[in-house]
Formats: sequence, C-alpha cells, structure tokens
Amino acid sequence: MLMMSFFEPIGIIVFALSGALAARDRKMDLFGILMLATITATGGGIIRDVVMDNGVPAFFAHPSYMIYIVLACFVALVARPQVKQAEKLIVWLDAFGLAFFTIDAGSKVIDRQLGLLAFLFVAVISGVGGGVLRDLLCQQIPVILKKDIYAVAALVGSLAYYAFESTTIHLFAPYLGLTIIIVLRLVSYSKNIHLQIPARHSK
Repeated sequence: MLMMSFFEPIGIIVFALSGALAARDRKMDLFGILMLATITATGGGIIRDVVMDNGVPAFFAHPSYMIYIVLACFVALVARPQVKQAEKLIVWLDAFGLAFFTIDAGSKVIDRQLGLLAFLFVAVISGVGGGVLRDLLCQQIPVILKKDIYAVAALVGSLAYYAFESTTIHLFAPYLGLTIIIVLRLVSYSKNIHLQIPARHSK
C-alpha cells in the first residue's frame, strides 16, 4: 500500500515512544529504555515475518527503523511531561499506526493465500504484538487483555478487509478495514468503552 511509506515511520515512532515511556515509568536504565522501545516498535513485525517464513525480518534490513526508535527514546527522555500532556494526539497517531500495520500485514497474507486463520493471526499480531511484549517485559498483564478496545479493533477491521477482498469492491477493502480500525479505536477511547469483565462470584 502506497500510504504505508508515510504512516510506517509514524507507527514506529509512536510504538517506540510508548515503550520508552513504559521503561521510564519502570525506572529502567538507558539500555532498558532503548530495548523496550525497540521491542515495542518492531516486535509485531518480527513475529509476522517469522510466522510467514519471510527470512530475515524486515527490521534488520531497514537501518532507518533504528533512527526512528532512537528519536522516540530521546523524546521520552527530554520531553516526558509534554508527551504525557499530548495523550490525545498520541492516541490518534497510535490508532493510525495500528490500522496500517494490521492491514499491511493482512495484505501480505492474502498475497500468499495462507487462509483466514493465518490472516487473522498475522494481521492482528503485527498491530498489537509489540505492545504485548512491552507489557510482559514490564511484568504486567497486557493492556489489550483487560482494558482497551485495541486488539478487538484490529480483529474487526481485518475481518472486514478479508470479507470484502474477494468481492467486486476488493480495491476498497483495505481502506474499509483501515477506517473501521481507526474509528473503533478512537470512539472507544473517547467514549471510554471497554469490553465487559466477568464478575467474580465469591463462594
């Protein structure tokens, strides 16, 4: 997708920034900040490439990714209060990054004709995998499993993409998926909508 060339660095920077901020909150040293930012920004893509047997993951073939990650770490170190105040902007950028990474990965699976299950796994893990690894390394339950409509947005949007890919409007299918992911993520954030957590009944 042509637009990926524009949104890819934005997604990498935003994901890396979330990792760097999490590392700072956990009082990690400089190496820890860089590592957590790198894993958050590239973890989903690396898992995607391994699952699809793409050879060397794309991250290792694009040194420019590391420039974006270092830039995000620098921002997290010198402008942490300002970044915290710009939460809404970060959420907006993150929603676009989530959508484009999810749909871009899904398009690669469709090109390889790997089937629905592979499509859903690869598409969703590309969008949320880095965040899951970030939370696990911070020794906490991944946020997508207990709070945010995040992975669910990626799942619904990718399903819509897959469903319409084989129809007469297949050229618009990826953009439909993008739109659904972005809208679901932003609406759920602005309206504070979360999935229901089952009540615990005491014996």
